[in-house]
Amino acid sequence: MNPPFLNLLFLVPRLDVGGVQRQLGLLAGGLRTAGHRVVVASLVPGGEFQADLLARGIPVTCLGTGERPSPRLLTRLLALLDRERPDIVHSFLPSANVLAALAKTVRAETPVVWGLRLTGGDGRRYGGLHRFTNWCERHWPSSVDLMIANAPSVREAAIAAGLRASRIVVVPNGFDADAFRPDPVGRKRIREAWGIADGERLIGLVGRIDPMKGHEVFLEVARRLAAEDSTLRFVCVGPDPYGRRAHLEALAGRLGLSRRLSWRTSESKMRDVYGALDVLCQASIFGEGFPNVLAEAMLCEVPCVATDVGHSRDLVRDVGAIVPPGDAEAIARACRALLRLDGREREEACRRGRRRIAAEFPVERLVTRTLAGLTTLPALAGQGLVRGN
Repeated sequence: MNPPFLNLLFLVPRLDVGGVQRQLGLLAGGLRTAGHRVVVASLVPGGEFQADLLARGIPVTCLGTGERPSPRLLTRLLALLDRERPDIVHSFLPSANVLAALAKTVRAETPVVWGLRLTGGDGRRYGGLHRFTNWCERHWPSSVDLMIANAPSVREAAIAAGLRASRIVVVPNGFDADAFRPDPVGRKRIREAWGIADGERLIGLVGRIDPMKGHEVFLEVARRLAAEDSTLRFVCVGPDPYGRRAHLEALAGRLGLSRRLSWRTSESKMRDVYGALDVLCQASIFGEGFPNVLAEAMLCEVPCVATDVGHSRDLVRDVGAIVPPGDAEAIARACRALLRLDGREREEACRRGRRRIAAEFPVERLVTRTLAGLTTLPALAGQGLVRGN
């Protein structure tokens, strides 16, 4: 029996470079290849991943110019639902999740699925609208048909916050091991573009400039390491959605890092960014669920130091190091240890990590597990959505 045709609408705040957006692209592309119709709606215009989705033949529409839920965004989403008549609305991240729940109160017949990606955290570090949206997500799930968490820690945090356990399933992220792999040519290109000399070693933090990502901690790590090793350089790669980069650049200047640390908004080939690094440092202090950067860097055979937040420990395991969040000295110590590894030891560990990530988190498994989760929806249960597992 062939699986039925599904008409799916994905709702996401932005299509800028980011882990959620990359996962959305892989999932949407996989579902389209499997024969389903997929439409993506964003709350704000533009973004690098819009072109990627369009190249895959996936229509993209923009509902507004701001990502916080509003009557205008709701009106436009309802009009889109009337036009597309999707079988399922699948949203990601708090602002899109809340907007989808609002639409469900008007279009009760349309199943709504939330994508949960965070383990919570310190809301005091964000503005009032951000805190209010997150509060709404935690207190307005009653009309949501299904919630898909991308890690067990995300599911546990959602249950602890009061969301109904019976409606939350876990579907881990998926990765394209062919797109993320070691590439000496790409490494050389990026390092030359960034002015990294052959004898210098580069430690990087990859991720949006967000209070949860621990950029201040990373700068303190860089200060400690730079004081003892003149061959070390540092880089922060990621967009600045909250306007914090100027503050962080000033802090880097006070720490004496201005000539040793650079800031990059994004690159067209993230594989080459990872490959340019000698160590990836994930310094997050809260909120992480399934950090994509760790899996992507490991596929590129880059050793990682990660804080013990969310699913990081399970990802890194015996490859790289796990340290307490917020502990700059522990992070610096772990970076020193990885930089001291001899060539063969480093190479064997990195290859082992790549093999494990490629085997455990292929894109095909992301697609089939998502479809399996959708079969739990009352409107779709028993319709044979998935062949095999």
